[in-house]
Amino acid sequence: MTRARRAEPADTDAVRGVLTAALLEPPPSLADAVAAGQVHVVGGGPDGTHDADPTTRVVGCLVRLAPARTPDAERVAACVETLDPTRRPFDPEGWRDRTAATHVDSVAVTRGRRGDGVGTTLVEAAADAAGLTACPLTVAFRPAVAPFYESLGFSVVSPPDGERLVGWRPADDG
Repeated sequence: MTRARRAEPADTDAVRGVLTAALLEPPPSLADAVAAGQVHVVGGGPDGTHDADPTTRVVGCLVRLAPARTPDAERVAACVETLDPTRRPFDPEGWRDRTAATHVDSVAVTRGRRGDGVGTTLVEAAADAAGLTACPLTVAFRPAVAPFYESLGFSVVSPPDGERLVGWRPADDG
């Protein structure tokens, strides 16, 4: 079973490498996000961690940021506003201020581990860490990965500019 863990400062360069290899731009505040516990990783060991073998490389990572700190903040808030209010139990204005949701800034998995559940494990770890039972989860992503986010329960909205789609996953009932 693959397990995610919070990244440690020693993982920062590996996280940057996985993001860059996936053609994603690491946030300028990556080291701060790691220190704040906002970065999750999956190692290459058999149980998803590198605890037993510190030489095992990171094979997947997820960065979650406060919505106001992500470049997608306005796009996500605008798209969330278009959702049916009965499916939107939070105020998009509050989201902008980080009072009602958390945002997945990026998810990346090395080529050799795609399709192995690493991305799913990372998103679920972020949801758990963010307290998804209390707040929704949002993400902006390339259209090619929409099926991945839909499979995880995200509603997908297309912004007017059409560049990146926006996903919104409601808080759990329990």
